[in-house]
Parts: sequence; structure tokens; C-alpha cells
Amino acid sequence: PWNTWQQEAFSFLSTDANTRAPPTSHAKKLDSSWSEMLNELQHFVEKHGHARVPEKWPENPALARWVAYNRTKYRANTLEEEKVKQLEELGMAWNPYEQDWQERYAELLSYKKTH
Repeated sequence: PWNTWQQEAFSFLSTDANTRAPPTSHAKKLDSSWSEMLNELQHFVEKHGHARVPEKWPENPALARWVAYNRTKYRANTLEEEKVKQLEELGMAWNPYEQDWQERYAELLSYKKTH
């Protein structure tokens, strides 16, 4: 669940100054996690032909949560530009419902044109 992800992501926070991880090690961990999840998304795209990971995807729930989290950050305009670029290179659908609607609408227009 989301709270488990938060606990893992923010485990560097501690009330005990002696056990608190330095910010640089946390930044390295997040960079590593980002690369790993981006790689997972790349595999998803290779397998499925798109980057529209379902919000509740039982095959890889961590990837589903990560994609949803990055969509949220994108909508809030808090996702770093470089990350936006990397995700868009994989075909990230920032609003998959809107994208699906646009694709179905284009299909309808094409059908109407030929019939």
C-alpha cells in the first residue's frame, strides 16, 4: 500500500540523529530507485507496446504505484524536467483516460470517413 511505499521512501527520516542517514545517501538511493523503476517501465513498454501502466496492476504493483506517483507529481508541476523527458521518451501517458478518449475519437472519425 501507499503508506508502505512512503515508509520505505522516507525511511531516512528519524527522530534519532545518530541513526539518521545523511541526505546524500538518500539522494543516491532515490536515483537508484528511479533508474530501476524507469527500467521496469521500459520492459513494460517493450512487452505491451505502450506506457499506460494500469493503476492497479497485479503483475507489478510497485511499477503501477510509481507511475501513478509520477503522474501526480507531473500534474502538480513538481516532477523534474529531466524525469519528464525520460518518461515522455517511453511514451508516458500523463492522462491515460484523455489519451484513450482521443484515440477512440480518432478511430470514430476514421470510421465515419470510410463509411
